[in-house]
Amino acid sequence: MRSASYQRSHHEFPCIFCGSDDETVVGHHIAVKGLGGMGTKVSDALVIPVCHEHHAKCHGGYYSQERQTERLLAYWHDRFVAKYGFAQGLDKMGDALWEGLQ
Repeated sequence: MRSASYQRSHHEFPCIFCGSDDETVVGHHIAVKGLGGMGTKVSDALVIPVCHEHHAKCHGGYYSQERQTERLLAYWHDRFVAKYGFAQGLDKMGDALWEGLQ
């Protein structure tokens, strides 16, 4: 999934690690083994909002892929389940992930 509006929407959320909501928050693509090739980014469905400091830590290996994925699940919960309720939120998460795998 590549979506400019979805990418921009990450700025509406605080850093998933420290809660900072300043202008340095960007979307960080989580590199999931088997999704995406060398030099390509994975789906926008696998993006978490992070501040500049934590973005550097993600790329520097400070946070494991498992830790980043754990934060992704928390972000999905905050973004979809808390907003739409459990069933509809899960549907929206599934739709976003499915689009990203196409």
